[in-house]
Amino acid sequence: MTGLAVAALIAVTGCSVQQPSDPGKSDVQLMAEESNTAAAKDGGLVITWDELASRALLAETFIVNYADAPEREEIQNKYVNGYLAMYINGLPSASIYDPESLKLREEVKSSYQATIANAPESATARITKQFLEILAESGEQIVQKKDGELTELAAIKQLREELANNAEKLLKQP
Repeated sequence: MTGLAVAALIAVTGCSVQQPSDPGKSDVQLMAEESNTAAAKDGGLVITWDELASRALLAETFIVNYADAPEREEIQNKYVNGYLAMYINGLPSASIYDPESLKLREEVKSSYQATIANAPESATARITKQFLEILAESGEQIVQKKDGELTELAAIKQLREELANNAEKLLKQP
């Protein structure tokens, strides 16, 4: 794990982590986090937004540092389709937006800002920053009521549709 990622994890979660010396130890660390407390259950987030960011950063660090590890594909899938997707999209019972105002929840925004500040070069932070920039243009509104139905704003829908591809591209960059 890079020093930047360790610093980000400490800053975001307040917890210290040991820098693994090999992919097996890093993989075990990520699995231990999941086994202690699952990130999501029954359509809701079981951990905090900051802890979710921490797990995304831990998985991302493994992917970047251990490109040839046999567990890489599994962890990349968990990162892209699990942690990062939940962090940007929310969950059915853990929405990232307030149902009344249809705007980004303050606790989610605070977590996004902390992730960007503490791990600015990470793929997680770069995607989160892009998401916040789109939200700034919409007054932090994520969905709109149209004909009595909630629909995503076009720019947000596009970011979400491209999330996996963008994440995978960023993970390949040095």
